[in-house]
Amino acid sequence: MENLSFYQTGSQEDRNEHPWPGLAPYSESDVHCFFGRNKEADELFRYVRRGVLTVVFGPSGTGKTSLINAGLFTRLRQKYFLPVSIRLAYDKGLVSRSGKKQDRKCSART
Repeated sequence: MENLSFYQTGSQEDRNEHPWPGLAPYSESDVHCFFGRNKEADELFRYVRRGVLTVVFGPSGTGKTSLINAGLFTRLRQKYFLPVSIRLAYDKGLVSRSGKKQDRKCSART
């Protein structure tokens, strides 16, 4: 966790010297140090432009959020799209279609 807080609070000079975010995902502002996944980012960009819905899934810790933030979002902005990040929080009680809160919990894996 030390790398995470250092990366979030460190100066830009510190971040340039140590470009890895530790446990935090890369953001759009980290595109200069996000490399090695151009093929995946280009492919994801093509899928998003082609389809109505694109789903990115995989095991935890494989860089899905970093790929979206620093890979896909930067490509979308270059082509004048406005990407919006939405993360669903499943830690609250579920709400049924009738609007009544249910007691059970759902754990989401990202």
